Amino acid sequence: MAVRKKSPPPPNLVLDCVGKVVSLMREGQIVEDRRIGESSLAKTLKTSRTTIRAALQHLEMAGLVVRVPRSGTFLRKITVREFCDVIDIRASLEALAARLAATRTRDHDAQDLQIKARRVDDLTRRFFAERDGSAMFDLAQRDLEFHLSIAELSGNSRLVSVLKQQRLIEFTFALSQDPAAAGRSHKLTPTHLEIADAIASRDAAGAEKLIRRHILRTKEARAGVTGETA
Repeated sequence: MAVRKKSPPPPNLVLDCVGKVVSLMREGQIVEDRRIGESSLAKTLKTSRTTIRAALQHLEMAGLVVRVPRSGTFLRKITVREFCDVIDIRASLEALAARLAATRTRDHDAQDLQIKARRVDDLTRRFFAERDGSAMFDLAQRDLEFHLSIAELSGNSRLVSVLKQQRLIEFTFALSQDPAAAGRSHKLTPTHLEIADAIASRDAAGAEKLIRRHILRTKEARAGVTGETA
């Protein structure tokens, strides 16, 4: 009798697991010098080892963990230099995504993007007004959802795939930073609604410029380096 192969876990389940693993990294429950055990992680997150394995493969492709032969999987340190390099790439890719989205987005999709933008901006204002550290992860997830929505509205599937991997590195690094630095970013950057409004109004050049400034000024605030020339 032929042995039936196990079906891969649903993509949404894997991505949800990825988010939970990243949260454990931020909380210090996963550290650089300790092997990431699939069994114990599956027990902690109340999921299957198959899902954990798929999530770790996703994180490995993103450069956040490394598999060492005959040793296991370990958290990989992300340096400030690597963070800055990734942000430079992301700024160019998301600028392209915003330009394409402004020319291809349908009215109802643009309205949905504006709703997401308001949600992120409102959550950002509440977070910095109340200084609630527990809300950081929720804010990062909402922000990630907004930026990936723009990529999806570009209609370029390759662009979406690349940004999902690159953004994940910045996402993890940002979560580990001092909230005060993120606060400087909040005060400097164009709002998410400004970007969404430019896309909704079909202003391709404006959307491209705003999202580039948004991302590069985040790099300047969080990494302490200059991100734009003018």
